[in-house]
Amino acid sequence: MRMALEGVRILELTVLINGPLGTALLGDMGAEVIRIEDLPGGDPARAHRLDGLPSPHPINYLMELQSRNKKSVGLDLRQEGASEVVHRLVRNVDVFVSNLREATLKHWHLDYETLAGINPGLVYTLATGYGGQGPDADLPTQDYAIMARAGLLSVVGEPDEPPPPMGMIAIGDHVGATMVAYGIMLALFHKERTGEGQKLYTSLFGGQIALQAMALQSYLITGEHPRKLSRNSMPNPLRNLYQTADGKWICLGMGWSDRFWTGFCRAIEREDLIADSRFDWAGKRAENAAELVSTLDKVLATRPLDEWLSIMREHRLPSSPVNSYTELAQDPQAWENSYLTTVDHPIHGVLKEVGLPVQLTRTPGRVRTPAPELGQHTEEVLAEMGGYGWDEISQLKDRGIII
Repeated sequence: MRMALEGVRILELTVLINGPLGTALLGDMGAEVIRIEDLPGGDPARAHRLDGLPSPHPINYLMELQSRNKKSVGLDLRQEGASEVVHRLVRNVDVFVSNLREATLKHWHLDYETLAGINPGLVYTLATGYGGQGPDADLPTQDYAIMARAGLLSVVGEPDEPPPPMGMIAIGDHVGATMVAYGIMLALFHKERTGEGQKLYTSLFGGQIALQAMALQSYLITGEHPRKLSRNSMPNPLRNLYQTADGKWICLGMGWSDRFWTGFCRAIEREDLIADSRFDWAGKRAENAAELVSTLDKVLATRPLDEWLSIMREHRLPSSPVNSYTELAQDPQAWENSYLTTVDHPIHGVLKEVGLPVQLTRTPGRVRTPAPELGQHTEEVLAEMGGYGWDEISQLKDRGIII
């Protein structure tokens, strides 16, 4: 079965998460993605976990996520003649992607002007920290710092508490990666219609601003800063977390509470609350939120989670369990939609992996191959894409430019 991006060829020079995860989203949909990994060690993610410490696990989960469906070329870009290898490869690609500094790329003769001169239709993509313009365009940054600067950490956590740690969920990198894929697809669509390539910028900073668009737009119009909210006094108690009789937690997700109030009260067998003057419309419930949350705490603590979920489903009330990753990994809804999937690894057997967030019915994507070893496809790519003969490849190996 054909895949949506079959025939699209991407050459990337990226490290860690933002850039390579963005191209992985396109590789999942059929694009041919070739990673140039700088020697001697390749992507630093090969040796470290997300917290920066060496990984003791035999399977490098980060590389599996961001390098599946890709080929790896090992190239020592500091050696004379290495840039010529890239120049020969870039003649035959649609997209070039990097999240290295522009100054570094220019030093290696891999800047837009040079590569577009070789391939005028090239979509040249820079995944940056702060964007291509402005006083901090060249400032280094990483995921957590971006969440802070973009205001996200100012609106999460409990009131009067310091900004919270965010663990290893890497919101900045993942949203940034989505913007990389989005930007490339826009540029490829333009190229399809006109034949024109172009240079484009994405950034972690811009991605985090876009992530918060609704709350930020509210602030820009009203001037009112979103406040941190306490579970014990949520302005909308029907959009809150409650502990159930078995010690688990249920999330009520009824954003427009007036729409659901009557049905909710009937579902929890508290019809006396429907017309209670303290709670009979959204404004009153916000005014008396602490009292209503306390009441619902007592009600929802009377039955186990599964029983409440069954009741909420019966009454068509938005709700969900507060799942751990263990529970999420067993959720049939995630597997049936390929949000979680498997891949056959030649060494480790069948691996469970994060799947695809989008399903196309005629040209579906899939995880086809696991992450490659460093330089696994160097000879293949140079011969097929770069037009190198075996004598030339042997010379490059002897000089230490490739592996």
